[in-house]
Parts: sequence; C-alpha cells; structure tokens
Amino acid sequence: MSALAGAQREAKAAFGDDHVLLERLIARPRHIEFQIVGDHFGNVVHLGERECSIQRRHQKIVEESPSVALSPELRSEMGAAAVRLAQLVGYRNAGTMEFMLDTDGRFYFLEMNTRLQVEHPVTEEVTGIDLVQTQLAIAAGEPLPFTQNDIMQHGHAIEVRLYAEDSVQMLPSVGTLTTYQPPEGPGVRLDTGVTVGDTVTVNYDPMLAKLIVVGADRAQAVARLRFALATFVVAGVQTNIPLLSAIAAHPAYTAGETYTDFLSVHAITDHLTTPVAPPAEAIFARALFDLVPAPSDPLPVNPWLIPWRATRSPHTLRYVTDTGPIVVIATPQEAGAWRLVAGEHSAEIVVLRRNANKMAVRNGEQIGQALLLETGLVWNGTLVNITPAPPLNLESTAKHTGGDRDLAAPMPGSLIKVLVNEGDDVIQGQPLVIMEAMKMEHTIVAPYAGRVVRLPYAVGAQVAGGVILVEMSSE
Repeated sequence: MSALAGAQREAKAAFGDDHVLLERLIARPRHIEFQIVGDHFGNVVHLGERECSIQRRHQKIVEESPSVALSPELRSEMGAAAVRLAQLVGYRNAGTMEFMLDTDGRFYFLEMNTRLQVEHPVTEEVTGIDLVQTQLAIAAGEPLPFTQNDIMQHGHAIEVRLYAEDSVQMLPSVGTLTTYQPPEGPGVRLDTGVTVGDTVTVNYDPMLAKLIVVGADRAQAVARLRFALATFVVAGVQTNIPLLSAIAAHPAYTAGETYTDFLSVHAITDHLTTPVAPPAEAIFARALFDLVPAPSDPLPVNPWLIPWRATRSPHTLRYVTDTGPIVVIATPQEAGAWRLVAGEHSAEIVVLRRNANKMAVRNGEQIGQALLLETGLVWNGTLVNITPAPPLNLESTAKHTGGDRDLAAPMPGSLIKVLVNEGDDVIQGQPLVIMEAMKMEHTIVAPYAGRVVRLPYAVGAQVAGGVILVEMSSE
C-alpha cells in the first residue's frame, strides 16, 4: 500500500490526477525500444532496436544496439509492430516505441516517447543516420530520404549515462567540477555539456555526459567501454563511474544477460561498498608527488610533510586510503631513483617527468602515469582514493552520533510527509518522514529502535542537504 500511495502522490504532483493503473507483472523482462521516424507523406520506418534493460530506479543507465536477445524474425516482428502503431496515430516526427520482452520471446507495448531520447546516439552509430538532422528535415516538410529496405545496421554501439551521483546510494552529488578529463580513442564518442568550473546543483538532472562506444561487434564495444570508463577522470563531485565500470566488467553483462533486475540480482552496489586496497604503485606515485618538486613548485604538496631536502636519509610519509592508513618509507638512490617500501611491497622507481599535477615514472621496465587530484590520484587510468594523513598528534574533534546521520536529508529538497509524532516509540527500519528532491521521493527510516524526540520541520518545509530531519533517542 505504501508503494501505491507513493505512486499516487507522484501522479498528483506531476499531472494533477492521482489515478493509477495496475498492470500485469512480467518477471525478469528486457526493455527493448524501437526508433521510428515518420514524415508528412505517410512514410514511417524503424531504425532498429535499442536494449535499455540495465536501469536504476527505472531510469536507463546503459543502452546498446543491437540487442543480443532478438533473432532476425523477432526483430522484424517487433519493428513492424512499432511502425504499425505509429501509422495508426499518423505520427510525423522521430519517436520511440518501447516494449517489454519476456523470457519466452513475447513482447508487450509499454509506451511511446514522442521525441528523440537520450540514447539515440547508439542508433546513429549503427545506422549512420543523423537523427537530429532527420527530425529537422521532417519538421521542414521534407519526405524521408530512405525506405525500410535502405536501413542497415553495422557493428555494435553502447551508451552509458554518466551522472554526478553516489554509486552506492544512487543519490545526486552536488558541487563544482575541479577535474574533467574525458577519454579518447578509436570508437569513443562523448556528448557532454559540462567542463571544469561548472557547478552541479539540485535544480537539474545530474547527468554530466553520454559516453558512447562503437565496435565491429559487441565484444569489441564492451572492451572499448571498459577502457573509456577506466580513463574518464572527474573530480569535485562523486560520479557513477564505479557503478558503470562494475557493470561493464561483470560476466553476466559480457554474456549479454541483461534484464531490468540486473543491478539487484547481481548485487552490483554491494561489491562497491567493499573497500579495495590501492595498488602499491599508486601509493608510491602519491609519495613521489610529495618528495619530488615540480619545476614551478619547489615545495611538497603534502601539507603535513617536512619540506623536501636533498638528502639520502629515509623519509617517512603517512597516507589514508579506503582500506585504512598506510606508511611509506622512501630513500633517495643514485641517478634520481627512489627506494620505496609500503608494508610488504617495495620498488625502486625513477621519476621521468613531473609537473604540477602529472607524473611519469619507471619501475623496472614498466612505465606508469599518475594524475594528482584533491582526493587522491589517477594511476594508469584507475582512480585511487589516497590522501595525506594528519600528524600523529592531531586529535580529531569529530563527534560520532551513532546512526544519526541516517536521519539527515540526503540532499536539499522538500518535506512532503511526516509519518510519526514527537514522543512516538519506533522500531528499527520504520519509515519516519518522506522528502522529495530532484523529482524523486526519499524515505528516512529509523536506524535503530528508539523514541522520536523532536521533528524540526513540518510538511512543506524546504530543507538543506545534511540537516537532521528527525531527532531520536535510543533510550
């Protein structure tokens, strides 16, 4: 009933009508859509399908064409159905017919989007047809310059949507982009509208870019997707690159087993919460940024490090990583080399090139590249969270509130429902309040059993991100 009530509230807010329809459940469907175009002369064709099954909160994040689930016969049948539907309503424009496909190969009409969609570039890449230009030509009264028999698909294209959001909670991340370095290479296309210095706010959808890769076949496209995600560097806000990378690397994705429950069935976000130890080479590169000054900056970038001196004495550097603190012992060697030790790992590394935030190093026969960021560095295309540790005698003044952060607003928004009263006893997991932000509802639940002490905000209040929405006591 709570889901129904939530749907009614969303419908009322969006359309002024809280009536909802109950539809048939299709277990583990694929989401398949067909791109169609129709002109003012009765000509309608489809340009093949896109599979958009991998989604979060029913929003697509990975799209590709063609779908591995369709046989030539099923593709022809679904395409013909899409064209027939458009003809029945006299449609004149670019649009999309969306279907659910069950595991038995039966498909069901879902909706029609009467516009170009975010994922239209994958169709452009496999057909060679510029859909934006085609849409404008139709609006100008021109006939379609091609027939159904002219439409041919070549290769495989994949698009992922890059969002400014936490990969685990999947909530938008606001802030200013301090680094934005998109990938480059064969078969890599980027549609974006942001750059360094731009600010992500709560007022708009937090999508930063559409990353599109193209290959001769799906295997090559997937390989290029993995490479592109590994070399996409963004700092200043959190992004869903870790989530997209985990999807692209999963064996089920490689096998084309993509259903709408992909993220939950494979517990993708659970794996993202497990800290991964950074590679020793990345730790050594971070230490060398502190030890070897750039030509224009003779001082180290580590604020806790004693200024660098040309000495053969060992230097002790301390850092904090996702898996905890780590100590690096660095000793200068002959010919500009450094002997570095961190735990069980050791290496002798030569700095080949160093400027303000970039470094090239040689470890034996291997060459590595590092890019220094505010919260860590990118080592050979992989983002590593590593920061200087404060002095050992610096005591933290942070207060631990034992779950109270779970009672905070995840982002700025409005309070739309309060489900408890002050003085109520609640159990762990009980819904307390519901807030709306960025067109989504977020339910704040009790992180532990206790009593509601105070409700600082009333329904309708605009609240800032991070403020406590419910004050609780565990006594």
